[in-house]
Amino acid sequence: MENTKRLEYVDIMRGIAITLVVVGHIIQFNGIPMNNPVFEFIYSFHMPLFFAISGYIIQKVTKIKSWSQYWHFLKKKITAIAIPFLVWTLLIDTFFLKERWYIVNTEYFIHKLQYPMLWYLKSLFLLLVAFGAYDFIHNKIRTKTSLRIMCSYAVFMLIVSIFVAIGIDEKYLIMYFAFFSGGAILAQYDWLETLVTKDSIHSIAFVLFFIFVTHWNFQGSMVDVVYKVLISILAFIVLLNFSRKFKMYGAVSNMFKLFGRESLGIYVMQFYLCHFCDASAFQLTNPFIIFMIAFVIALPICFICSWGSIMIKGNPYLALILLGKRRNSKI
Repeated sequence: MENTKRLEYVDIMRGIAITLVVVGHIIQFNGIPMNNPVFEFIYSFHMPLFFAISGYIIQKVTKIKSWSQYWHFLKKKITAIAIPFLVWTLLIDTFFLKERWYIVNTEYFIHKLQYPMLWYLKSLFLLLVAFGAYDFIHNKIRTKTSLRIMCSYAVFMLIVSIFVAIGIDEKYLIMYFAFFSGGAILAQYDWLETLVTKDSIHSIAFVLFFIFVTHWNFQGSMVDVVYKVLISILAFIVLLNFSRKFKMYGAVSNMFKLFGRESLGIYVMQFYLCHFCDASAFQLTNPFIIFMIAFVIALPICFICSWGSIMIKGNPYLALILLGKRRNSKI
């Protein structure tokens, strides 16, 4: 069973996060060196942040108490995530807006599924399949709280590990499981959410975030992996507090809410708009200039993708296959 009420502060979180994704891709796809502080800043936490937000919101709106509810949950996630993933990966990215035709065969499609451009949707779907089983078991076991938590999370971890072991997804799914489940745990226990939204905790997280984020290196050592985990946790705490407490100018707030509501549409379409020039000859090095240029370009891209997403939703068939939205769907 899922609650269909939207949480506006979550939309703001997702809107800010997807904007940073677009900024990062503009830097990555246009010849700007990736060893610059802006790119390293964004890539130190932006995708783990998305998984934490997904775990947080799915825990808020989901409660599975029976097998029928679990299958209903799976069918909704197949519609909302798996279908758009397959259509964009196997159809759109193969045949649409291509300058030349590619030879497509079974090996081609298998490779596309193993290493998709929209890898986030694939990993998210697998985590949601595992989460549904976890939530069902968690609500069915009638034992002490600690034992119930241990058993249900053991099942969650086991299913994710099986996905990795049989090659459905890469080992990074384990790390993203940690962030997804971390967001879910935070949403599950009011006392924990109250703790991380205290002003004192927010202040500490804010300071530590900006200390550690400057010491992370793209494709660095194992120490950088640990840094990435820590930075992502701090980023989630900072963004959660920011979105819930900070009163933005109305137009800015509405903009990020729009981007958050249409984050799937932005994610699948922005790849086709972010690559537009070769900026390597400009030798941009100033972090502020790099960020401002990429951010100013990212905003219209996000708006274009959002409007495109809204137009697609006007057609029930396109909405279903491209964005996983059924008629009258609210989430």
